Amino acid sequence: MTFLKTLFASVLGFFISLLLLFGLMVLFIIGIINSATKEQEHTVVRGSVLVIEPDGAIPEYVASESFAEIAGEGGQPTVREYLERIDAAAGDDNISGIWLRLGSYGGNWAQAGEIRAKLEEFKKSGKFIYATSDIDGWNEMNYYIASAADTVIMNPAARMELNGIYAALPFFKPMLGRLGIEAEVVRAGSFKSAVEPFIRDSASPESRLMVSQVVEASFGTFRQAVRESRGITDQQIDEALSSRPILTAWEALERKFIDAVMYRDEVLDLFRSRTGKQGDDDPPTVELKDYTVPTGDAAEPKIAVVYAVGSIGSGESRYDPSPLFGGQTVGSATFREAMRDAREDDDVKAVVLRIDSPGGSASASEEMWREIVLTSKVKPVIASMAGVAASGGYYIAAAADTILAEPTTITGSIGVFGMWFNMEHFLEDKIGINTQVVASGPYADMYSAVRPATNQERAFIEAQIDSTYRTFKSVVAEGRKLSMDSVAAIAEGRIWTGGQAVSLGLVDMLGGFERAVDVAAGRAGLQDGSYSLRILPRQKDFMETLMEAFNSRASMFLSARTPLDDYRVLLEGVNFRSGIQARMGDVTLN
Repeated sequence: MTFLKTLFASVLGFFISLLLLFGLMVLFIIGIINSATKEQEHTVVRGSVLVIEPDGAIPEYVASESFAEIAGEGGQPTVREYLERIDAAAGDDNISGIWLRLGSYGGNWAQAGEIRAKLEEFKKSGKFIYATSDIDGWNEMNYYIASAADTVIMNPAARMELNGIYAALPFFKPMLGRLGIEAEVVRAGSFKSAVEPFIRDSASPESRLMVSQVVEASFGTFRQAVRESRGITDQQIDEALSSRPILTAWEALERKFIDAVMYRDEVLDLFRSRTGKQGDDDPPTVELKDYTVPTGDAAEPKIAVVYAVGSIGSGESRYDPSPLFGGQTVGSATFREAMRDAREDDDVKAVVLRIDSPGGSASASEEMWREIVLTSKVKPVIASMAGVAASGGYYIAAAADTILAEPTTITGSIGVFGMWFNMEHFLEDKIGINTQVVASGPYADMYSAVRPATNQERAFIEAQIDSTYRTFKSVVAEGRKLSMDSVAAIAEGRIWTGGQAVSLGLVDMLGGFERAVDVAAGRAGLQDGSYSLRILPRQKDFMETLMEAFNSRASMFLSARTPLDDYRVLLEGVNFRSGIQARMGDVTLN
């Protein structure tokens, strides 16, 4: 039977290989055609308008070349590329201005703040910025970016959402109770809220306090931007919040939130007049994703930008489909190689560590921290926090010489937890699986997920958690030059905004990615324009990504899995073997 299963899996794998090879041939042909036409398609002519139209969330780092890139359609630019291309457009004689077409932006407030600040800087060039809405209109975050424009225009059918921002916190305990699953938790830090969705029906007072402060700080940033750019008072904003949370385009115009109400054809007429086009000729445009920026000389001194984006785990960076903590994972092994590469490259004079991570594995965080410590001994390391750099994300930042954050960055969360699930009742009562354990010792099955932990076993785990928590606090105290008592007072798993973190000594200064690069250059003694950036980890090309997917798929077929294997994986996926976690709870501002 085993032979037949293996034979069948091999034959199936062979046909999958043929399909993948055919796909590779098609992609290769597309790439050749694209390389022959790309330069002609994306030529920037005199008077062109740079079109910025974010599509969903803007990535911090793209690990692999996408199909869109290999097909010549241009992939979604990263935050760094947004900043670089807007900056290049300011000095490009062929670019007459910017057209902000906002409506589907789905990033975070920190990213929006960096892009907005760059648009404000672009206006110093004397070129125009027009912001227009689609027929769906804007929420606060879209308007936050749009308000930086010289002229803000809404479609007559559009609406402006001005009802404040909120964070929705999901709680899974009722669902787990119905399934007969019990979450068992040990944590260090009364504010450590990452486990609350699994052990509570609602937010604790500590969690509500943290989240409310983040919400108010983020909306305060919005208020300040609107005041400065639009000349609108807090009283006018409060009036809209309390009486007109959804404004029509005409109401927004009357209240001076926008400058004009126009249909798309009228907007095109406006651009024709600004770019000198006559009649029905459309103004020349170039999309930001297609706008290329010259790279520096390979022989120049470099500043390495090492990305730590996603949850922190051991091994290679990957996409994690876990239903509990899924998404992109930055692997400690991948990060270690990237940081070592930056450290050992003599052309690299400083390192910018760009972090967008809620944390994860405590042991992986420490491994990454160690590599940063070694690097900081030989060259400056500057940490740049994006939307979130909390828990394990803050752990690794603490090793940097200088830390920068945006006012709305979520950071801190200095705390540790361990969580596992007792699935005894789920297995027996819900799906009818009786499990009998044969163990070599009294504690052999303590992480088996088929029984609750004993008091003695919980005591063992609590000792591990407390030890890791002490290490975390000592890392922060040493890195930030703070006393252990000072760290203890601001730890407890509590999250802070970037603005709060500066006053607490957890962050050195406010600023985005570009300011972090400037600080790194200054520490390395590099003059502006005399260096280039080296991005790490290296982006995998499409072929590498495809082959990884093929190897993974082939391994799955060749393993000839059985239902018993899947049952074993299910148990391993919910037990404590994932290790002690330094991870922040999920806080999404809407």
